[in-house]
Amino acid sequence: TARSLSGVIGTAISVTAYFVLVGIMASPEFPDGRLNPQPYEVFAGIFGLVIVAAILASAWGTRDRIPHLEEPDDAGAGRSLGQALARDLREALAIRSFRSLFAGFTLCFLAWGVTNALGTHNALYFWHVTIEQQGVWGLFVLFGTILGMGFWGRVAKRTDKKPTFLMGMLWFTIFAAAPPLLK
Repeated sequence: TARSLSGVIGTAISVTAYFVLVGIMASPEFPDGRLNPQPYEVFAGIFGLVIVAAILASAWGTRDRIPHLEEPDDAGAGRSLGQALARDLREALAIRSFRSLFAGFTLCFLAWGVTNALGTHNALYFWHVTIEQQGVWGLFVLFGTILGMGFWGRVAKRTDKKPTFLMGMLWFTIFAAAPPLLK
């Protein structure tokens, strides 16, 4: 829950910063700041540093767990990092439930990444919305995500993880695909 909530908060902060930045970067040449390439370089640099700081803070914050980790077994002795990674991957993929979860999350994050990467393009050229409308749209997505986390958290307490995940993916697919298909 903490990881998911941190992700939602981080996304909200980055999206808000994006709209502020492209709004500031509007110019006579680019009245719609979304079309100005300069803010994207600034945005990438700032949030690249933020991401590195978050990773380092996370690692620093969990260092007290190191003494509680299992000692490595002798099975990995003499193997290179690549060999150890390949062995661990084979062992993990041998577990049916892990394969399902891994495939599901891979597809989920792939869809999410494509949707986010094309968000501005779709807002400009498919939906024809202003930057203000796109900002309001983002607020609805934020609140919907927070409400959805609460709803699916309660569902998960009553059902197993797999059906909860599958139901969530089905509803996500319906809600994500319906608007462009209906247009």
